[in-house]
Amino acid sequence: MKRAWLLVVLLLVTFTNGAFASDWADSLRAERAEADDYLANSPLSPFAAIGQTVLRPGQALRVVLPVDTLLLGYPTADPGLPQLEFTYQPDVPVVYVRSPQGGDFQLNRQKIGPIPLALSSADTVRAEIFLLKAYASSTSARLRAFKPGGHGQSSFHGLNWYPPNPDLRLTATIQPAARDTVLMPTSAGLEKSYIRHSTLHFTVDGSKQTLTLFAPASDPDAYGFIPFTDAGAGESTYGGGRYIDLDLPADGQTELLLDFNDAYNPLCAYVPHYNCPIPPPENALDIEIEAGEMIYEKH
Repeated sequence: MKRAWLLVVLLLVTFTNGAFASDWADSLRAERAEADDYLANSPLSPFAAIGQTVLRPGQALRVVLPVDTLLLGYPTADPGLPQLEFTYQPDVPVVYVRSPQGGDFQLNRQKIGPIPLALSSADTVRAEIFLLKAYASSTSARLRAFKPGGHGQSSFHGLNWYPPNPDLRLTATIQPAARDTVLMPTSAGLEKSYIRHSTLHFTVDGSKQTLTLFAPASDPDAYGFIPFTDAGAGESTYGGGRYIDLDLPADGQTELLLDFNDAYNPLCAYVPHYNCPIPPPENALDIEIEAGEMIYEKH
């Protein structure tokens, strides 16, 4: 009788786990399909990005619009064409935009004239068929340009993912770190500041591994960030590494779920117009992680 009861319990557990695994995998596939839809259709998709330039403090960057073309730079002469001027004030820090001569320019839906308008990171500037976004901090500012529906976006064919892999949803043990500041170099030749939050210890196929969990120095309580590379980097996965974002563990928490199915490529894996942190050597795994996003070019 005891063995029969145990068999029923095992069957129930197996059925429940199987249903959960199926629902989890279906949900993951749906999330990936939504990501593809955004990248293929959003006017601000990374695949619509066509250029980026750095804004110099105190010097106006001009955006000039010849026919169906967008020129960004610091010309010394007035080209006599419709143009925008972007200026960066790091002490605020804010980027301002104005149109000295008028033209078909809008900030969100507001027409841009000769009076400077302050931009936030949520604002979008429209310059005829192009879109512009400004990003400012106390140390740097950038202007990124997009051409919705252009060649980069129209040729997008979907991201490349490993199949859902429940074996790489792992329980990691948390070891608190010193909370020191780390300057990570970026793909744009800059640096980004992060706090070492904790060290995660876990096992994959009998191999013991560790990864450092970071938090942004500008907001240490915002989220957890794991930039890493694996042994397949440059072959099956992106050579510049992948990222995992997750909620930071609570004080005193000793374990967390580390799901490599959530590993994704930085935006600079697709186009060069982004500023992506480069994973530090301490997060270079010596094994292949066959879960999450694969290298885009080998789709």
